[in-house]
Amino acid sequence: MSNTQDGVYLNSWVADVSLVHPNGSLIELYMAQESNRKKQLINEMKLKGKSDVKSLAKKGKLDAVAKKVHAKFAKSSTPEKVNDVIAAFVLFNCEESKNRCIEDYKRR
Repeated sequence: MSNTQDGVYLNSWVADVSLVHPNGSLIELYMAQESNRKKQLINEMKLKGKSDVKSLAKKGKLDAVAKKVHAKFAKSSTPEKVNDVIAAFVLFNCEESKNRCIEDYKRR
């Protein structure tokens, strides 16, 4: 295996590193936000020119959901949470480097 040519890893035992961030919940919130935005746009097109109570209530409900989802997304996407790392995948240049790493960082 050859090094990725990333200057950080040149002349080292490591070929590449990938970090895992806990962003699944952010993706779900983003998808919910997008889904609600589409519903709002469709509703606006359907209700264009209408001002009955039922139509206005539906618009109000969708607006409330949008604000709630947006607030959750903003709260969850703070820099501290976005930069968290929960795991790392490390590719080593050779078997010996892997063995040295395991030996040096064994849990005690």
